[in-house]
Amino acid sequence: MQSKPLPQTDSACQTDLARLASTMTSTNLDGETGLINSGDAADITSTSTSADLTTDAGLTGLINSGYTTDSSSTHFLPRHANMQQVHAAFMQDRFATSIGCRIDDACYGRAVCSLQLEPRHQNGMGKIMGGAIFTLADYALAVCSNLGENPTISISNTIDYLASPKGTSLIATCSVVKSGQSVGFYTVDIVDNLGTNVAKMNAKCFRR
Repeated sequence: MQSKPLPQTDSACQTDLARLASTMTSTNLDGETGLINSGDAADITSTSTSADLTTDAGLTGLINSGYTTDSSSTHFLPRHANMQQVHAAFMQDRFATSIGCRIDDACYGRAVCSLQLEPRHQNGMGKIMGGAIFTLADYALAVCSNLGENPTISISNTIDYLASPKGTSLIATCSVVKSGQSVGFYTVDIVDNLGTNVAKMNAKCFRR
């Protein structure tokens, strides 16, 4: 039996933003002009920052190095943050990273995270514990909802478990449904590396 195709990862977000950057220079979203500035395409793949990630100062410098907004901005991460900045911002998410969750791709309105399955993720029946699946979904939600937005937390999450994973890893893809000034709505689809639909999360988030 052939496996189902996996969701796009790695360069998918960069491709989407590069396409948007070539066609949108004055888009208005919730009162913000210039969603994608004409010069942002070059910033998307920029990896010129060489901050020391072993220090808090180095982390802060790396995260802030991509900001081009004015000083009044309170975005957790700049909307066009590169992957170095995204990883630096979320390496302090200790629980998710401690069980092996990692960020594979991220851009405004979308994030892809994955988890390599291990025996420690199993429940008493030898199946992958629902909490491990939820944690991966919540991690993808955190990345997606905070990129280019004010600090955001979930206030309501519902998850439907559709099937036990058949493969060796899980992939969670979070997408924005609607993003407002104070409330955002998101969905997270979780599949395994064989394409099995494992779970689906719907979330409502609050941002300050």
